[in-house]
Amino acid sequence: MARIIKADGRTINEYDYTGLEAKQKAVGGWIEPVYTSDWVILVNEEGHLENLPMNLEVSAMCGRVIVGDCLVMTHKEWSSEN
Repeated sequence: MARIIKADGRTINEYDYTGLEAKQKAVGGWIEPVYTSDWVILVNEEGHLENLPMNLEVSAMCGRVIVGDCLVMTHKEWSSEN
């Protein structure tokens, strides 16, 4: 199941991501998907504008700077919701 990786390094495993509201709650705002070969990572669309802190773990997963709390899902989990 999907997990939240918070900017402070904490992880919430087995997050119930069903529905748009649950996804928005996880990232603290409007969602934007970031695709990697292994994951679909939902980030706060306005995270950079809101000056959210860098998420080191997710940035390493993506190979680019990612800020704020993120919802990490498999491609299968993402496609089942869309």
